[in-house]
Amino acid sequence: MTAVLAFLAVAALLAPARDPEGLAVLVDFPAAEAAWVAAALAAVGLLGRRLPRLAALALAFALLLVAAANLADALGPVTLGRPVELWWDLRHLPSVFGLAREGLGLLWAASAALAGLAAMLALWAVLAFVLRRAPGGRAINAASLVAALAIGLLVPPRVAPALLAQAEVAWHAFEASQGRRNAWTRLFDAPPPPHSDLAGLGGRDVHVVFIESYGAAALGEPRVGQALAAFGAAIRDAGYHAATHRLLSPTYGGSSWLAHGTLASGIRLSDQLAYRLLLDSGRPTLPHLMKAAGYRTIEVVPGIKSAERDTAFWGWDRVWDAAAIGYDGPPFGWFRIPDQATLKRVLAAETAGPLFAQWALVSSHVPFAPVPPHVAWEDAGVYKSIDEATWERVYASPDWRRLDRPYVESLVYVFRSLGDAIARLERDSIVIVLGDHQPPAFVLPGADWSVPVHVLARDARLLEPFLRLGYVEGLLPGEAPPRPMERFLADFLAAFDRATQAASR
Repeated sequence: MTAVLAFLAVAALLAPARDPEGLAVLVDFPAAEAAWVAAALAAVGLLGRRLPRLAALALAFALLLVAAANLADALGPVTLGRPVELWWDLRHLPSVFGLAREGLGLLWAASAALAGLAAMLALWAVLAFVLRRAPGGRAINAASLVAALAIGLLVPPRVAPALLAQAEVAWHAFEASQGRRNAWTRLFDAPPPPHSDLAGLGGRDVHVVFIESYGAAALGEPRVGQALAAFGAAIRDAGYHAATHRLLSPTYGGSSWLAHGTLASGIRLSDQLAYRLLLDSGRPTLPHLMKAAGYRTIEVVPGIKSAERDTAFWGWDRVWDAAAIGYDGPPFGWFRIPDQATLKRVLAAETAGPLFAQWALVSSHVPFAPVPPHVAWEDAGVYKSIDEATWERVYASPDWRRLDRPYVESLVYVFRSLGDAIARLERDSIVIVLGDHQPPAFVLPGADWSVPVHVLARDARLLEPFLRLGYVEGLLPGEAPPRPMERFLADFLAAFDRATQAASR
């Protein structure tokens, strides 16, 4: 019965399967993989032996690792809207725990982590015990071996291809680290960004504002539509016109820095390997080009709690991370600092121009709650106007099964805060507002990986190059297919190049 028990145990461990449409986790019988393990144990039984204790523990541990990788592969499309790549994603486990700690509290997060660890240890011990059961009779083991081999050879494997795909990712990363040519290194054979004197900017400040998790899926939410209408009224009062399109992000549900790097470099960075290669490439990016045009360049990243090792590559003149912002008010969400307070603090300090600023607003980051209360500009970060009843409502535990509600409310808050900020820009500016990626699929399933992009300018003539590319006036995109995000850099450079402007008129 050792082979039968092992067959059933492995089948149960590997039962979670990926839904081809990415909307659920299926339960499927991994007969081939289970049969391989059963055949190995039946072969040991035919020898009249049992697995040594260390061998049983090692095999059980290996099976648990395979089961964990299979579960991640099944959950990836449901939770992130993209496949999990363990080589890159495992390093984010501490951040996942931090997210759980902020959302559930340290006690609950630690308890859940310990309970999960205890369950894994118990499962390891039980599985090792099953694998070491007495071998049984030769006839039973012979029949088990024949049956298991037949199943293993006739039934296509289900889990093994996913594991091979994970190994392929790791191998490509190793190849690139050794300087070998592959599809990732060939990304950087692309020509550098086109020349542009950026004279068409006329010395105006440029603000690139990434809104966390602002995907095209949000445009179907009535509350988001109302927020965009109110935002449109606010920017019109400030004298700004808008043109809108959609961009196809390289990522979905997370990994915002891939979108940031794609927009700035003109290279589609679909995974962490491509991003690391960019940092080693010396390729000119939008911050470098703006600096060469005489701009002071800053990055505003309230979600970064300490200096990034990547900062040297981007060449920012100043990085406004959490420490530089110096927020000491009540905490909101994983990143603690509300966007309204970030906007107020940085705009008050950055008074010299011309300025190129890249913002990564974070109040709409998972888990979205608690959503900061929108207050008068002078009260942002201080919250003297907020009473106790409001605080109780803000910090009430959300319904974790319906995170679409705080997600939508967080976008409403972000657009109200951004409208306040644009109305207070002291110098004429070009403002580019866009999402980095869709929200995770379990929040709002999206049809594609597109995100809205809004280009704002006081002089409507500055928007004409974008309108020729399929952008439409206003804050809602038209029916044109989304443009790849990596195309935006060339579009921007051409739009504000003196020679290109003259040729198009």
